[in-house]
Amino acid sequence: MDRIYFDTEDTCTEGICAIFDAQLLRQIYIKRNGSHSTVVWNPWENKAKAMADFPDEGYRQMVCIETANAVDDVRHLAPGEMHTLSQIIGL
Repeated sequence: MDRIYFDTEDTCTEGICAIFDAQLLRQIYIKRNGSHSTVVWNPWENKAKAMADFPDEGYRQMVCIETANAVDDVRHLAPGEMHTLSQIIGL
């Protein structure tokens, strides 16, 4: 799975999204700035086995959520311009 979600600020409260971890009964919070898109991915079985630094069965216990500037949210900067993209993960 590798998917980009656009306009994700509308699904979060004050820029904070949450994942509920049912196994450990906790919420993982992701706060981001400078982005309107979020990438969610998991390597799944074949890619996990091909990754040298990843356990073969590791895909069963992970999800990656990345703050991004992707596709329609890409930022084009002229020389000297700046853009700050940040992500804070917490419990």
